[in-house]
Amino acid sequence: MNTRSARTSALLASGLAAVLFHWLRLWLAPAAPPDTRPLLPVAFPAAQTFSERHGEPPRWTALAAGKKGAPTPLGAVVASADFAPDVRGYAGAVPLLVGVAPDGTITGVALLPNHETPSYAARIEREGFLRQFSGRKAGDPLVLDEDIDGVTRATVTAAAVAEGVRRSARAAARDIHGLPVPQPAPSPTPVPWTALAAVATAIALALVSVLVPQPALRWAALAVSLGVLGLWQRTWLSAVSLSNALLWRWPAPAGHLPWYLLFGTAVALAVLWRNLYCARLCPFGALQELLHALVPWRLAAAPEEERTARNLRVAFLWLATVAVFVFGIAEAANFEPFSTAFDFQGGRLRWALLGAILLLALVRHRPWCRYFCPTGTCLQLLGRMRSRNPFD
Repeated sequence: MNTRSARTSALLASGLAAVLFHWLRLWLAPAAPPDTRPLLPVAFPAAQTFSERHGEPPRWTALAAGKKGAPTPLGAVVASADFAPDVRGYAGAVPLLVGVAPDGTITGVALLPNHETPSYAARIEREGFLRQFSGRKAGDPLVLDEDIDGVTRATVTAAAVAEGVRRSARAAARDIHGLPVPQPAPSPTPVPWTALAAVATAIALALVSVLVPQPALRWAALAVSLGVLGLWQRTWLSAVSLSNALLWRWPAPAGHLPWYLLFGTAVALAVLWRNLYCARLCPFGALQELLHALVPWRLAAAPEEERTARNLRVAFLWLATVAVFVFGIAEAANFEPFSTAFDFQGGRLRWALLGAILLLALVRHRPWCRYFCPTGTCLQLLGRMRSRNPFD
C-alpha cells in the first residue's frame, strides 16, 4: 500500500470511528431533551408566567396575575410532539410549541430545536411564517398555500409546521378546552409522479450518455441535471443529506420519493459500477462544466499542486465528519454552495464562496468537484469496494 492510499485509509477509518462514537454515545448517554421554557412566552405572549408541564394531555398552563395576586389561567401551551409525533420535515420531526386560548384562538407558535437544513429553518422564523397562525382558530383549515402562505424554497419544512400546528391546536381545543372541534381528517401525501418521472428521466439520460459516449448526449445529460435536478426539482446529494442518512434522519418517504430514487441510484452505482452521480447527475458539477465551456483559455495546474489540492477533499470530508459526529456541530456539514446556487440562500461568506468557485470554473475544470467536494469524495470512497484506488 502506497503512502497516499495508507493516508486515505487512515482518514476513512477515523471517520467511520467518529460515526460509531456518535451512536455509542447516544446508547450510553442519551441526549437530554431541549429546555422548552424559554420559548413558552413566544407561544403565549400574554402570559406572565407558566405552570410546570402537567395533565393529560400534557400542557403548560399560561397564567396571569389575578386581582388578589392569585394566578389566573389564560390558556394552554402544548407540544406538537404529543399530538403530531409522526409529522416530519426534511430531516425528521419539526417540534413546535402551540398556544391555544379557551375560545380556540391560536396565540402563537414557537419552533423548537430541530434537524432541518439551517437555512430553511431560519427562513421559517425570519420571514414571518409562524406569525400567520396567531389569531387563527383551531378549527381553521391551516393548510399550506390555501389559508396559510408558504415559504419559497422551504416547502417541506413549512408544510410540516402547518400540519403540526393544525393537529396540535385542534387536539388542545378539543381535549383541554372542551370545544367541539372535529378531529382533522388524515391527509395522505400524494405521490409526486411528475417529480419522480423527471428525476428518473435525468438518471436514464445520464446512463445512456455514459454507455453511448457521444458529446451531444453528454451535454444533454448535464443540461438536464442542471435544469431538472438543480433549478426545477432542487434535488441533489450533499454532505448534509449524507450525514442525515448516517444519523438516521431520513425524510418521509411519501413526499421524497424523487430524492430516494436519486440517492439509491447514486450509492448503488458508486459501489457496483462507477460514480455516475458526479460524472453526470450533480447539478453543481454541470453548472461548473457549462461555465468552463464558455471560456476558450485555461488555467493549468502543476501536477504537484493538483495532487496536494485533491487531498483537500479527503480533509474536508474528515473534518466535517468529526465535527458532526463527535462534536455535534450539524452546521459543519452545511458549507457546500449547492443551496446558495439553486435556492439563492446564504450569508455573505456562502455567496463569496459560490462566486469564487464559479469564477475559477471558467478557467479550471470543475474546481469544487476536484478540490473540495466532500459528497463526491464520499461516493468515490464507496468505490473502494470494487477498486483499490479510491479516486479512480
